[in-house]
Amino acid sequence: RILSVNGSAVDATIAAMFCNGLHNQQSMGLGGGFFMTVYIKEEEKAYTVNARDKAPAAASKDMFNGNFDRASK
Repeated sequence: RILSVNGSAVDATIAAMFCNGLHNQQSMGLGGGFFMTVYIKEEEKAYTVNARDKAPAAASKDMFNGNFDRASK
């Protein structure tokens, strides 16, 4: 639908991510992390977007082990 009303492939991708994010909120969406490669034909260049989430420097893989109250905030 997005492409049929003169939207770009990026517009269509964002729309699809929004819809998938509603269905799989725990796994993806505009508020979560993602990678995207965008090719601009006129420039003959590819650009990458790295929107992966990043943990604070003080985070550790076991920082919430045994502490349910802290993990749920």
